[in-house]
Amino acid sequence: REGLAITAGDWAFWLLCLTNFMVAALYFANMTWLPGFMVKERGYSIMKTGIYLSLPYLGAILGGLACGYLGDWLKKRSLVGIIFCVLACPAMIGALAAQSFLGTELLLIIALFFSMGAINSIIVLVYDLYPIESFGTAIGIVVGLGGGLSGLIAPLLIGLILDATGSFFWGFSILALGTLAAGGCFAVLLPQEIARKAQKAAADGEAVPTTARQTARH
Repeated sequence: REGLAITAGDWAFWLLCLTNFMVAALYFANMTWLPGFMVKERGYSIMKTGIYLSLPYLGAILGGLACGYLGDWLKKRSLVGIIFCVLACPAMIGALAAQSFLGTELLLIIALFFSMGAINSIIVLVYDLYPIESFGTAIGIVVGLGGGLSGLIAPLLIGLILDATGSFFWGFSILALGTLAAGGCFAVLLPQEIARKAQKAAADGEAVPTTARQTARH
């Protein structure tokens, strides 16, 4: 209940949920529709598609690791999120437009590298921005609501647009542009991240001398 009270009235928290929705939408759409795209629009066999579709998800794993490292180094998760979102968008659209197998595969690896990296930034931001007593509630809402809704809506959206246009291009492009919008959300969150980290550091600094004095008395 305390965690919900802390997050419910905080606009930055709901913007973080929206950011996760837009970034995770591209990831879930790829999980659902990428095999169909490779078979229908690139003419690959089911066997070939199954083998080579594992590589973009290897890129996603590496993206999460790289984003975590950069976030630790720069100390600004939102800034890393901006960079990764901005780069994920053209990579995904490029993969849709590429005609060669190598070009499509390489750009898909890059797109999922950056999209998963951005998701990493979102998760760590929840920890950075909110007190530990609200972390469980906050991460549950961000992942469960933001991520869960994207997993429901994104594949459905791709299917509806595919039925209307006969092509995967427009559906995936809309979701790729969503990652660009998520980069804008990260930009709005960046000043909040800086300010709240400063507040937490100040609070921790005040707590340390108090604890030391209490220990000295004993």
